[in-house]
This record gives sequence, structure tokens and C-alpha cells, in this order.
Amino acid sequence: MRKAADQGVAQAQFNLGSLCARGEGVPRSTSDAANWFKRASDQGDTNATLNLALRYDKGDGVKKDQSAAFKWYRAAAELGNVEAQVRLGSAYANGRGTSTNLVEAVKWYRKAAEVGDPRAQVNLGFAYVEGQGVPKNESEGANWFKKAAADPRAQYNLGILYENGRGVPRDLAEAAKWYQKAAEQGVAEVQLKLGGLYAQGVGVSQDFGQAAKWFRKAAEQGERTAQYNLAVLHEQGRGVPQSATEAFKWYELAAKQGHAKAQYWIGYAQLEGRISAPNPAEGAKWFRAAADQGEVPAQFNLGVLYDTGRGVKQDYAEAAKWFRKAAEHGHPLAQLNLATMYDAGQGVEKDLGEAAKWFRAAAQQKIPQAEYAIAACYADGEGVPKDMVEAYKWISLAAAHGLSDAVTFKGTMEKKLTPEEKAKAEQLVSASVAGSAKAN
Repeated sequence: MRKAADQGVAQAQFNLGSLCARGEGVPRSTSDAANWFKRASDQGDTNATLNLALRYDKGDGVKKDQSAAFKWYRAAAELGNVEAQVRLGSAYANGRGTSTNLVEAVKWYRKAAEVGDPRAQVNLGFAYVEGQGVPKNESEGANWFKKAAADPRAQYNLGILYENGRGVPRDLAEAAKWYQKAAEQGVAEVQLKLGGLYAQGVGVSQDFGQAAKWFRKAAEQGERTAQYNLAVLHEQGRGVPQSATEAFKWYELAAKQGHAKAQYWIGYAQLEGRISAPNPAEGAKWFRAAADQGEVPAQFNLGVLYDTGRGVKQDYAEAAKWFRKAAEHGHPLAQLNLATMYDAGQGVEKDLGEAAKWFRAAAQQKIPQAEYAIAACYADGEGVPKDMVEAYKWISLAAAHGLSDAVTFKGTMEKKLTPEEKAKAEQLVSASVAGSAKAN
């Protein structure tokens, strides 16, 4: 073979390059492999040209050079090598070794797709669905996905199209069918999706056993949301035996991968001793991890720990910081606690206006203590203009929500109202109750 290669026989040069690459019958040498592929490529051998491109792409036997890889991919593609056409399309689509050019990407994907390459068919389908390099045409995109129907990416994308009625009639059962096909090929992202469909009964009959099965398959591949969902099912005993130990195992795996809700759950479990003895310091650690990602209940609970000095050194300013973060995302108890801190000047500079603002925010979410507090603000003119009608409205709501102190305060306040003021306040209470009922 070497003799033929030395004599310039392109096929022999390619074969010898392949043997050098694998170390079969000759010492393994990636640089010798690249050299023989280059010599065969110079004679128009398409497979050698493709292999040379791959070596420049990976830096295998030659210095990594994406511009050179692009050059050789194009050379092989123009000679009709389908693999090179797919890779050339990808190079144009992603700007590897050349400027991004989606029209050229589509051109080369189409050449490979038309001779049946499923990767190119999927890429071309995606281009039509997203309008990248061609006018957007979701129906045409669906057609190309169907041509590549054995490919898990095509199956997944068909599921998305059928679920959302894009380019095809909306059909949840058909969507579930395609998701199932992709899931059976081991795509963790789709296994998670399919588990969710079974849990919700969307496109399939609700079946928590099937949900757990698919969540587990994805979870075992390290998919953190699937790990979290499987933990929830174990905690609730839905589709799997109820097991705090199994739940903790999967929550912890998800938490260690940065899943914020799982981190919050682990923090709470450590704080309350759900699995072992309570460990407030460990709980605080996990609350902070979740809080830093914007998990609102974790922000609130971290504020509570700093406020009480449990698991962390007591720090009212830090407590106020975390209460504020949760309050700004609508957490009613965080709003109440932040208001209380402004009212007392604890951890923040005393500010009755800010206190009233946050008492009102919590009161609007039916927190009786906040309703009582904002009533007092209006009655005394602290942080807001004095307004006995507003005061009576809020104290009435607090009383209606079962706060015993509000009943007494309401009776005292009622004596200070004129009949007209009382009537107006009662109208406001009725309107507030009616508004709440309509919202629910």
C-alpha cells in the first residue's frame, strides 16, 4: 500500500492515512495521517478532503485552524461529499472559519437534505421554522422534519409544532406521540417534557407512574429539572412509593446542579430537620444559594434567619436586604416584615412613609396584621395623610379576616366617624370584598 501511495495512487494514500490515524499495521501518527490525506485530497479524493477538514477543525495532527477547515469542507462539499455539505452549512450558520451567512448555510443544507441526509433535513426544517436564510414557512419546516422522522431532533421539533399549532394543526395527542419517539431515543430534554405531559395529562391520559418513569430516565442522565420533579413525586407519593429519603436524594442532586427550587427545599429540610437533626447553618447556606438566583421564598426565609440570628450571625441590615428582595417580588410576609423594620428603624433608617407603603402592599394581599398596621397609619396620619375613612376600611377588613385586636380597634374607631364617613368606609369595604371575590 505504501508503494502505491508513494506512486501517487489517491485511494492508497487515503487508506494509508486512515491506517496511520488508527495505528493499524503502522505506528499511529496523526501528523502522518494528515499528510497522506492532504496528498490524496490534492488528487481530488473527496473522503481525504473531508478528513483533512476534520483534522483542521479538531487540531488533530495539524494546528487547529477553522479557516483551513472551512476551506477543505468547501472543497469536499463542491465535490459532492454529503458529510462535508452538512458541515459546511453549519460553518456558515455559526460563523466558524468564515463570516456567518445563513443563505449559504441553507444552500448547503438543502444539497445534503435532498439526497436524504437527516441532519441536513432537520437543519433545513429549523431554518424554515425560524426564517433563518429563507422566508419563514413553518409548514415547509414541518415537511422537512417529517422527512427526517427517525431523527430525534426532528421528532422533538415535530412535537413542538403540533403542541403549538405551528405549521400543522394543533394536536396535543400527535405532539405527545412525537415527544415519545424522541424520548425513547434517550434525549433527556424530551424525556423531561414527556414526563411533564403525563403529570399534567396533556395529550395523554394523566399517569403519574409514567411521569415518574420518564422523569427518572432524564434524571439519571443528570437533567436537574427532572431530578427535582422526581423528588416532588417521591415526596408526595404520586406514581412512586412515598419516600422522604428518595425525595431528599433527588432534591440534593438537583440542588448541587444549581436548581433554585431544589436548593430552597434542601435548605428548608436542613432547617427543620426533615432527614436528620436540624442544621440551621446548612439551611442558611442553601437558602442563600437559591436566594442568589431569585428564588423568592428563599429570600424571605434567609431574611428571617438574619432577623432571628438562626444559622447565621444576627444582622438586621442583612435581614432587611433580603426582605426587600422578596417584597419587591410580591411576597406578602416579606412586605410586612420590611414595613415593620422601617416603622421601627431596625436594619434601615426609620421611614414612616416607606413603612406605610409596604404595610399597604401586604394589606392588599389580605395579611390581617398589615391591614391593622395600615389602618393605624391612616388613623394617626403616620407616613400617610390622616384619613379615618381609609383607616376604618382597613381595620374592618382586618377584623373580617379574623384578627381579634382589630375587632376592638374597630369599635373604638367607629365612634370617631360621622355617619357619612362610616357609610363611605363600608362602601369601600364592600367594594374591596367584591373585587377580591371576582379576582378569585
